[in-house]
Amino acid sequence: MAFIPIMLNLTGKKCLVIGGGKVAARKLKYFVNKADVTVIAKNISKEIKNTKGVMYIEKEYSPGDLEGFDVVIITTNDKKLNEKIHHEAKKKKILTNNATSKIFCEFIMPAIIEYKGYTISISTNGENPKKVKQLKEKIKKFLEGLDV
Repeated sequence: MAFIPIMLNLTGKKCLVIGGGKVAARKLKYFVNKADVTVIAKNISKEIKNTKGVMYIEKEYSPGDLEGFDVVIITTNDKKLNEKIHHEAKKKKILTNNATSKIFCEFIMPAIIEYKGYTISISTNGENPKKVKQLKEKIKKFLEGLDV
């Protein structure tokens, strides 16, 4: 896979998160207050339900639910369903991030540090999220020691 870092303008974009658990809650934070966000899942966590600016629909995903969306974040724990959603989105030319497979997505989401007007992203191209998290914490501590 050949990923490059980009900054995506979400103004006026509609984002769909499919899945209602911890991964969905973590990923939707990237989009809240930046895009129009909808979550579809049979079971939606209280954390997601309590997130301001997020519309949610409690139901199982079904073909056609992608209609009208610009970006889709796929976070179900069913890999086969995630692949089907990705293929449907690809046919509609909708950007996807699939939490269970970097092969079945158009973009990956790096760890992000926002500090005093700067945005720093860190990625291992989907290879080692644990190391990214560790590096993120080290960079945050380093930045706090600087007078930027």
